Amino acid sequence: MKKKQKMPLEAVVAITIGIIFSTLFAVTAIGDDQGEMEKPSDIKADAVTVAPSATESYPVEEPTINFADTEEVSIYLSLSKEKRAMVERCAAAADVDVNMVRAICFQESRFQPTLTHTNSNGTVDWGVGQCNDSTFETLHARIGINNMQELLDFETGIRACCALLQYYKTDLGIGNPNDLLLAYQQGYTGLQNVKNGSAEPWAAYEKTLGSMAIYAGYFSA
Repeated sequence: MKKKQKMPLEAVVAITIGIIFSTLFAVTAIGDDQGEMEKPSDIKADAVTVAPSATESYPVEEPTINFADTEEVSIYLSLSKEKRAMVERCAAAADVDVNMVRAICFQESRFQPTLTHTNSNGTVDWGVGQCNDSTFETLHARIGINNMQELLDFETGIRACCALLQYYKTDLGIGNPNDLLLAYQQGYTGLQNVKNGSAEPWAAYEKTLGSMAIYAGYFSA
């Protein structure tokens, strides 16, 4: 068996120095490669795909209301062109909102000109706008009627409705449309009672506001 020969000291030193230099070269190369990598701030936004958050909201399209399918519009359009033109003409002459006139006549009578209603206090509401007996003096002065039965004519009933709205708007200075509607339905005293909290608007008030919105939506489309 041969004896193992010892490696000369000079060879050991040379090998050790070689290992050290190889290690340093590898570390330097790795550092250089990392320096060339893109930093997070250097990455372009269009190169990143972000999954939408589960809580992210998207715009929702509001449902479209088909005003033409409403009873308000259906009944109004069933009137003759002459009667519809009459409503518009009378409202314009009195300088009042035609959609309020339409809504009042729809809610009060469904545009039936000969409708009457006797109230619990014995007074009667007349015609397409259901004007009460208590309005006779005002209507006599403004449109020249001699009795409330005259309001059972369609045109006279529309003129009466517009005349009362004009009276509350111009003579009594009620500029707010909601207050104007309340005054028409419940009288000036009734309006004051609602405003001071001693009375509530009648159920017809909210319904008429809804009908006004429908007519406004249909005719502005």
